[in-house]
Amino acid sequence: MQLGRIGIILTSLIPFVIGATVSGFIELPGDELTNLDLVHTSIELLEIQGAQSNSIGLKRNAHINSEGVFNFHDIPKGSYLLSVSHIEYNLVPFKSRVDVLENDEVKVHLVQAAQKWDDKGPEIPQPIRFIPNTKFPERQYIKNRSPGILESGPIATVVNNPLYLAMAFLAIIAVVAPYLLEKFDPETAKLLKEQKAQRNVNSSAAALKAAESLNFDLGEKIGSSRASKVNR
Repeated sequence: MQLGRIGIILTSLIPFVIGATVSGFIELPGDELTNLDLVHTSIELLEIQGAQSNSIGLKRNAHINSEGVFNFHDIPKGSYLLSVSHIEYNLVPFKSRVDVLENDEVKVHLVQAAQKWDDKGPEIPQPIRFIPNTKFPERQYIKNRSPGILESGPIATVVNNPLYLAMAFLAIIAVVAPYLLEKFDPETAKLLKEQKAQRNVNSSAAALKAAESLNFDLGEKIGSSRASKVNR
């Protein structure tokens, strides 16, 4: 990679008859760039016409080589917007202003957010060096494309909601507790079963008694109704 950088430095110093050369290199984590890095990197040079940058002209694209180096050759005099992006990384500088002056001299300035085109930012050394943002190096949306079970879905809904999580915990305890109690304290488990069975018997007896009482009341009402009819 060092030889590639030396090459672009020498290339940027050689003037061309037709126009200038804009050079740069990209540094990503790891010693070597992968084929995906080459494919996932987009480099665009867009000519800006007019002081308000509301008119565009020449548009060119470049590709980086295996060492992360790229070059735009034969760039005529004018002002250009250089944009470099990577699918997986937030590269800085994301955008920069490139001015090709007389004698093919090249000046590069940083373009900051909400900055007017005429307000030039800090000058950037050449060849331009692009690196991942130190605060937010990776693009977060890439991670969210394939979320795990704890990030999306019904399980994530339960885990990320304290109320649902407490209800799920209590439900698990209610299911597991009898088995654990029977295993570690069989006597207590037996006593609880007997109490539960007794409650079921008492409940059945109470229900039977209530039913008998209801039938008796209905019988009395029916008998009284029939007696009243006979008397008439």
